Amino acid sequence: MEPREGDLGVLQLNQRVRELLGVAYPYPLWLRGEVSGRPRLQSRGHLYFQLVERSPSDDSVVAVIDCALFAGARAAAVRDFAREGLPFEVREGMSLRVLGRVDLWPPSGRFQFIIEAVDPRSFQEEHVLLLRKLVEKLRAEGLLDRNAARELPALPLRIGVVTASGSAALEDFLTTLRESRYPFQVILSPAPMQGAATGRSVAAAMKRLEAYGQLDAVVITRGGGSSADLAWFDSETLGRSIAAAPWHVISGIGHEIDFTLPDFVAATRAKTPTHAASILVDKVAKSAAEVDSLALLLARTALPLVRGERRQIEAVASRLSPLLQAASARLVRQTDVMLARIRSSAALRLAGPAGALESAGSVLLSLGTPPAVTSALAGMANLRSSLAASSRRALEREGLRLGILEAAVMARDPSRMLALGWSLATAEDGRPLRSISDTSPGSRIRVRLSDGTITARTEEISR
Repeated sequence: MEPREGDLGVLQLNQRVRELLGVAYPYPLWLRGEVSGRPRLQSRGHLYFQLVERSPSDDSVVAVIDCALFAGARAAAVRDFAREGLPFEVREGMSLRVLGRVDLWPPSGRFQFIIEAVDPRSFQEEHVLLLRKLVEKLRAEGLLDRNAARELPALPLRIGVVTASGSAALEDFLTTLRESRYPFQVILSPAPMQGAATGRSVAAAMKRLEAYGQLDAVVITRGGGSSADLAWFDSETLGRSIAAAPWHVISGIGHEIDFTLPDFVAATRAKTPTHAASILVDKVAKSAAEVDSLALLLARTALPLVRGERRQIEAVASRLSPLLQAASARLVRQTDVMLARIRSSAALRLAGPAGALESAGSVLLSLGTPPAVTSALAGMANLRSSLAASSRRALEREGLRLGILEAAVMARDPSRMLALGWSLATAEDGRPLRSISDTSPGSRIRVRLSDGTITARTEEISR
């Protein structure tokens, strides 16, 4: 068919539409949308993807536009993001704010948006939005409070740590524990703390810690970094692992101004790796102080009771000794009377005619001492021996009991505690200082040491 005058070809139409677009939008404009589908990176460095707009009511897609980020503009975007400490990465589902111009490619008639720059702040906002969505999702499932229900033990000394081997974060954490002088036992389960596999690797490292038996707490920590570096921790897999962990988890990731998903799911959030270690040290120090306070209170209350018991035992012993002596004397007298009776009876039986006496004497000489007398004498000897042994054992038992009580009293003697380096602080009127509320700045106090007393004045009170 021959073309008629005034007819347009397809290419001419597309070219005119392109010119009209240039007139309508002569300057670059900012466009915001959500990346849809998987971006396509060509061998020449050009990046192609689609931006969509969703309905706020049902989240359905209401509009789509093709976008092109050519190699030169893409290299500039990489530099802009690097200045902000961010890696440049365009992926499906993220929100972007881009600067560019509308265009139509005449050969294909494809309407598209040519991107000239990408706003790094929109990238950061995307991370914030993703974190908010994850937090709300886990909160709706009741997972944000699950690990918080696991209380930190009074003496958290056996600690699992998930971090990179040889990292500065690990060294800062261990240095703080060592400086405390408390007997911490640290079990390291190393994991990469940067990159796309961070969430999975940290969750796997936590799982490995279960093989080490009972732990008092587990610390997940790494030092500071860019927002993109820390965003790798915004992993749903990691959040669920923390919620299901059988221990109290402390999240010490980044710096005080940084927030990641573990900060919301873990029972305790630490500002830095050093702060995570300080939380454990402070917990142990508080328990140690409570034990010392109870020991001092026990010494003050138990010592008078022990002294009273000692006086009672000494009184019983003093009453028991005369009773034992009287019983022994009574048994001796009874023995003497019995012996006298036996001798008198023997004398009467031997009295009589001289012949009978001589005969009896002969018989006695031939037979020896009568069995009755021998038996009586042996019985008296055994009785004396038994009495002496019983009295000795009774006195030894009482002496041993007194020794044990004396040792217990000495162990709780405040003077011994002072000799070990302790001190006892009292108010000016002699009242013991049990709390910082018992004194105030400017008040005079007395500090008792092992070799004397110091009078001082309260300058500053801190918790």
